[in-house]
Amino acid sequence: MDYQNDIVDMVSPQEQAPLLDHAATLLTAAHEAGLPVIYVVVRFRDGYPEVSPLSPRFASLKQTGRMREGTPGAEIHARVAPKPGDIVVTKRRTGAPGHVGASAAGRRATGSCRRAVAQSPSGG
Repeated sequence: MDYQNDIVDMVSPQEQAPLLDHAATLLTAAHEAGLPVIYVVVRFRDGYPEVSPLSPRFASLKQTGRMREGTPGAEIHARVAPKPGDIVVTKRRTGAPGHVGASAAGRRATGSCRRAVAQSPSGG
């Protein structure tokens, strides 16, 4: 499950609280056990160059402005947001990073939470 606001908002309000509660419990347990916590999010750049016009499923994201980098909807829900030391990997396509030909193109420190951007071999 992607816990970005635009995705969580697609879940009924009655199901959101238990979903987020369970995820938060798991994250707390992982942090307390000293396990690495890695988030993978999808964020599209302005203009949605990553979205193929041949993909009606994802064309709707472009039409509605969802999952655009820098918008509140593309952020991880506050209830399960990364903690200092967590890793956030941004991918530019949907699916698991390995399934979309993504590679870690860059890493940079942002505050105390490490982030990486995964891009396709073509740079998209």
